Amino acid sequence: MQAEVNGVYVNFVGLRRISYKCVEKEVEGIKNAKRLDRAFEEIHRSVTRLKALGVFTDVSAHLTGGVGPNSMGVNMIFEEKLPKREFSIRIDESGRPGIEGSFSQPAFLGNLQGLELSAGAMGRQDTELQAQWSFPKILGRHFPSDLRFFVTHRDFSVPSSFKEALKGAAFSLRSPDRAHTFTYTAVLRDLLPVTGGVRRASNEVLHSRMRTAKSALTYAYVRDRIGKVPVPREGSFIGLKAEVAGLGGDARHLKASADVERVWLLSNELDMVLNLTGSLGAAVPLKGAGAPAISAAPDRERVHLQDRFFIGGVSSYFTALRGFASRRVGPTSQCRIAEEPESTHAERIKAKRFDHVGGEAFAAATATVSAPLPYLGSVGGSGPRMFVSASAGNVLPQLNRDNVRAFLPSARVSLGVGISMPLPVGTFEFSYGLPLKASSSDDKDNWQFALRVRSIGGD
Repeated sequence: MQAEVNGVYVNFVGLRRISYKCVEKEVEGIKNAKRLDRAFEEIHRSVTRLKALGVFTDVSAHLTGGVGPNSMGVNMIFEEKLPKREFSIRIDESGRPGIEGSFSQPAFLGNLQGLELSAGAMGRQDTELQAQWSFPKILGRHFPSDLRFFVTHRDFSVPSSFKEALKGAAFSLRSPDRAHTFTYTAVLRDLLPVTGGVRRASNEVLHSRMRTAKSALTYAYVRDRIGKVPVPREGSFIGLKAEVAGLGGDARHLKASADVERVWLLSNELDMVLNLTGSLGAAVPLKGAGAPAISAAPDRERVHLQDRFFIGGVSSYFTALRGFASRRVGPTSQCRIAEEPESTHAERIKAKRFDHVGGEAFAAATATVSAPLPYLGSVGGSGPRMFVSASAGNVLPQLNRDNVRAFLPSARVSLGVGISMPLPVGTFEFSYGLPLKASSSDDKDNWQFALRVRSIGGD
């Protein structure tokens, strides 16, 4: 295949909304090829680069005759992604159902950039609005990136006696293989304590800064050898995340977490699968951090309440603890209970006495064995499955020697059984969890259902 060519002519087919000028540079190597083998190599590289732009569902190359001696022609055939409108029902980490709608427009205004608008709601309190502008290339280089603006309201009244409102923007830059991601986030955060009703916010909540400006740089690494297989039988996943906050604003800390997963096929005949997950993380306040210490180690500040780690529930993929309620495991601060005549004696007795305030370090691990559900599932298929699991985890209020020594003796442990159904966006499961080891301040939640999606970083 060393034959020389006098010229390679490239023709674009299928471009409707995207201008040919946006993709012309990707095929320059084909046009400049002087040998036939070189031309074939460049065609393959060009197709790979064009697919990586993320605005085409398919790209292929067909050879045609040239317009002169020893020349050749190439038809680059494109299938553009179409605008997409989606409406879905989702379940949050507390098991509450909600709705979400989104609209995405690839190749916005004829360029390679994409635009996505989304809105979601959980009950009457939790809402999220987001606009994202995506760029497949930066300064002519293949580094996918996006600019995101968001407004979020979340209600943590039940576990922690506060609500939060976030307004901010984030810019993310990814490596061509999407394994490495750098994100800069600037967000204005309002913390709104619950001050009415029978149960009032604890001192830990009330003494936190009510408004903080957070400016943070985050690095994330993902090595996914499991992929989006509905029921993986083998593979591994590693997710690492590190954050530096304090490049401006008044939230200042160093924060890091690691998530791992390993899957083995135990029995081909029974299609029995063992899944192990583990997660750990730690955060260290820097000088001028956003929350004073009022319950422990008064000689140093704490990581702000909104930046701490929480575990529990089943929706958080790597920090799940079946049998425990979401975000209701670990360090607490005593609430204030309204006195009569504002509340009756029965209301005061029934009211929850603690706010769960999270911690600066955590670890959690789960082992799950699953197999197809008799009569409904199929060996090797992606139908409903039954499972049993064992989980353990703990949250430390602060990362110090005494707390580390107490980590294992005070760790929470639970067993679970349930039924799961693989879906394109994750796994829907219904389970019963039995806490074997718990603290008196932990909230139990035996019967749970959730949509579990793999994502990195602790809550």
